[in-house]
Amino acid sequence: MLGLRRWLLVAVFAVIATTSPPSRADMMAFGQRWYEGDVQHTGVVYKTYQNYSITGPDVCYGGQDWCVRTSQNSDVGHYHFTQDFTTQERDRAELYLREVNPDSQYIIGDTLTLPTTDYNCHAMALTGRTDIWVVNQALVLFDDYHFATGPPAVGQVMKHAHDHSSIISGVQQGPMGYVITKVISKWGGWGRYESSPAIYGGPTGRYEHN
Repeated sequence: MLGLRRWLLVAVFAVIATTSPPSRADMMAFGQRWYEGDVQHTGVVYKTYQNYSITGPDVCYGGQDWCVRTSQNSDVGHYHFTQDFTTQERDRAELYLREVNPDSQYIIGDTLTLPTTDYNCHAMALTGRTDIWVVNQALVLFDDYHFATGPPAVGQVMKHAHDHSSIISGVQQGPMGYVITKVISKWGGWGRYESSPAIYGGPTGRYEHN
């Protein structure tokens, strides 16, 4: 379990957005690595990304109008990877994640999407976007969400330790009250999975959209 969490952190660590996008010449300085293959680390994939923050013209990725703001008009620093996994890298990254823990079928749960660098957990859970990597979880929660009260419910957002976000997808009523049984989350550049929330450790907050 500890090994699995360690590799999860490799993929979801926060990157502080630069005040201006790096030039293409600087691109190789910005990147992340993912293990793929098997538990012997037979391969590592390295993907670069470009940061975006609102300095100067209000343009975003691919020349689109600026596209990542909170309901309070706060700039959500984010980035886009300039390359996705190849088909072979994607399949081998999924294989690595499944083999890194002998109980992975129980702990990870169902694969909803295969690995992709298109988006991360915060983008999926907090904004519903599948084309950006959101950098600042706390900013989006502060502007667009409030602490949930009452019993847990499907669709609420979970904030976990280690800067991770998920969406509640299963709740059951037990002898001690309602229990969260499943959450959906994107694991950095790896896939999107429905899992037991226990894999992420204790939640640090439960939120509803404003």
